[in-house]
Amino acid sequence: MLIHIKDSLKQFSSLFPAFAVVFLLVRFYETLIVSSRHILPENYAQLLFTGFLFDLSLVAAIGLILLLFHLVGRLVSFTLTAVFFYLVTTLLLLIYIALVQYYAEVLVPLGRDFYAYNVTEISDTVNTSIDIGILRIIPFILFPALVYPLSLLFRRFAASDWYQYGILAWLVAGGLVWALFYPKSSAYDSEVEYNVVVNKAAWFAGQSSIHFMDKAAGTSRIPEFTGREYPMLKPADYQDVIGPFLETADSPPNIVVILVEGLGGTFVGDQARYSGFTPFLDSLRSTGLFWDHFMSMSGRSFSAVPSALGSLPYGRNGFMEMGHTMPNHHSLISLLNENDYHTAYFCGYNSTFDKLDVFLERNGIDLLMDASHFTDDYTKMDEIEGGFTWGYADHDVYTRAFDFIDHLDHNRPRLDIYFTLNFHEPFIIPDQQKWLGKVGERLDALGPDQNLRREIETYKDIFAALLYTDDAIRMLIEEYKKRPRFKETLFIITGDHRIAPIPHATRIDRFHVPFIIWSPMVKEPRTMHSVSTFMNITPTLLGHLSENYNLILPDSTHWMGGVIDTSKTFRSIHELTFMRNKNEMIDYMYRNLFLAGDQLFRITGGMGLERVDDSGLQQSMERWLLDFKSMNEYVTAQNKLLPADSRFIEDRDRMLAQDAYISEMGYGDKDNETLYFLARDMAFEGNYDGARLLLGRVLRRTPNYHDARILLARTYAWDGDYETARAHVMDVKRRNDLYYDSYAVLSDMAFWQGNHGSSLDYAEQGLIHNPANTELLFRLARAQYNLGDNSQARQTLTGLLQIEPDHESALELRTRIRD
Repeated sequence: MLIHIKDSLKQFSSLFPAFAVVFLLVRFYETLIVSSRHILPENYAQLLFTGFLFDLSLVAAIGLILLLFHLVGRLVSFTLTAVFFYLVTTLLLLIYIALVQYYAEVLVPLGRDFYAYNVTEISDTVNTSIDIGILRIIPFILFPALVYPLSLLFRRFAASDWYQYGILAWLVAGGLVWALFYPKSSAYDSEVEYNVVVNKAAWFAGQSSIHFMDKAAGTSRIPEFTGREYPMLKPADYQDVIGPFLETADSPPNIVVILVEGLGGTFVGDQARYSGFTPFLDSLRSTGLFWDHFMSMSGRSFSAVPSALGSLPYGRNGFMEMGHTMPNHHSLISLLNENDYHTAYFCGYNSTFDKLDVFLERNGIDLLMDASHFTDDYTKMDEIEGGFTWGYADHDVYTRAFDFIDHLDHNRPRLDIYFTLNFHEPFIIPDQQKWLGKVGERLDALGPDQNLRREIETYKDIFAALLYTDDAIRMLIEEYKKRPRFKETLFIITGDHRIAPIPHATRIDRFHVPFIIWSPMVKEPRTMHSVSTFMNITPTLLGHLSENYNLILPDSTHWMGGVIDTSKTFRSIHELTFMRNKNEMIDYMYRNLFLAGDQLFRITGGMGLERVDDSGLQQSMERWLLDFKSMNEYVTAQNKLLPADSRFIEDRDRMLAQDAYISEMGYGDKDNETLYFLARDMAFEGNYDGARLLLGRVLRRTPNYHDARILLARTYAWDGDYETARAHVMDVKRRNDLYYDSYAVLSDMAFWQGNHGSSLDYAEQGLIHNPANTELLFRLARAQYNLGDNSQARQTLTGLLQIEPDHESALELRTRIRD
């Protein structure tokens, strides 16, 4: 046995130091790529040294675990143990390098928020955050490849007892240091400093363990809620706090909400660190109502819409993440719908991200325009630069939006909501060189000090995207000026959160955003220095509309926040919980106190933070935060935000019964695409009821899954129920009139009913948007043939077969015409 241990230690003493050296080299690789992209803290050398020392202890702790496996593995095979060591350490290095590259882009280590997104969302986020090129790939090959030759080098010393004892002493001592003294965020003045020191692999491992322990514990760590049945429900108090600053229109005003991706408070305002790079927004704030101490509710985008437009709680992973199971609730969208407003949401990305489409569907949005609504006249940003991005540029989104707006009834009030895109990684914008040049022009005009100039030049692409974003908003409002009722329009402009790549000065920076109300109806400019948040937007707007325009609103509300604070002097009167990431609720504000994880601060003017060392007060705030978590879990999981009407209860009960039946069928864990193909197979076999059941689940999860809705329509058409089929198809056309298959189905139904003229009309309508679509061309040719126009049918088929020579139905029709 002693001989076995001795031999194992000898082998391990050559393998482990090789891995440890490479592991420590990754820290210097991290320094290299971070310093090439970011402005580093003045004490970076000290932080780097501290981090290196902790890496020595961390790799020792890893070594203890590897040694245990090594001793056991040697009982099985000498060779397999070495192979296992290389495989495990290679995997660790690959993960470590990936985490370092992610951190180098956004200056925030990847943590438990990784688990809050599905595979597609993670892929999209990584693709936009990391530029994948040859220089990115080389480290994944180079570092693991170094382990083997280094192990040969260390083999020369492995036979020495003193060398082996030294390795063991390092493992034990280092492991103890790591367990007892590994750095805590509270020991550092800023998150930036702590993020430099902490090992990115250790951080991810620690956050992962917390995630899985929380998942295993479920809600057992959250105290059971023991309050009243509807704890957030209270009598409505529609105060009009912004009315004194606005003229009253003759009819309810149009409201335009612009949620600007990444726009933090450090970019807008006289006292903002990077002031001067949003010249148009600066002109709006100086002639409108401006809050310079405003806060979003999250460091990510997922919370922006439900918080700003619904003042809603978070659930476990964000309110929208609950999808079709989200509780009964009100929002600005649903209540304005009930008061004859037309409601619309405009964006250039895929609205299924964060389940935005489900939230908007539940709130009865009249129009959702996303990336699927753009014609070939527009170019996606990835096609501009050749890499992945989220979708279409802001200028194009605004231009396309007016294609819809200009066809609406301008006598009917509107709620138009925009979510911008370009001020987001990877900050790709049209005509980028032009905007990069404008950054230099702005720097020359502003004349910042040398340090600030260097910082801005380091992030020149970000500031170019900011200038572009600002100009796009200018274009948007200029276009509104040309439309009716511009003088009776309120523009609400804010950021969803502060971008990550530029270092945050304090732990509250991620939430600090500007807030502007601008309108021709503003009586005089006013700047409010009081603290308010997203949760105050909906109650404030509804209070103003209720007081001045006689809107019919509920007698009770469930808002997380009250009305906005309009004080011109700095103060903080609100009490609110924030959700930093989709699965991290560790920030809490009570008036001017701010709890950030395990640290307590006092909020000061300029959105600064002062450390508060008061353990009793901190424990009280931690208890209040836990109380909120308890209530948040209760109201969202138990549907206790708002008493539901009978229709909601019936729909929910039916949905739950259907879901239970689908689970019994063995399909409960299937994704939408799998369910769709299962439903299609059922439909082809004549099992229309089964297909409709599965398609209903798909459409509850993703209401704009048009293939599923069209298949649902076809099941009714094949069953002879053309009226229901037509209703579903027209629903698809209402949602997106570019979708070709809706015209194909309408053409088919007209053909089956012998109405060949209508069949031709529908095919021609679809071809307006899809001129090269072979399915529509076939239906056009079929209708022409059935109407006796063989010459035109042959011409249509000739064009079709040039596009798709093997189109079987077209070939059969051509043969029939010849015969």
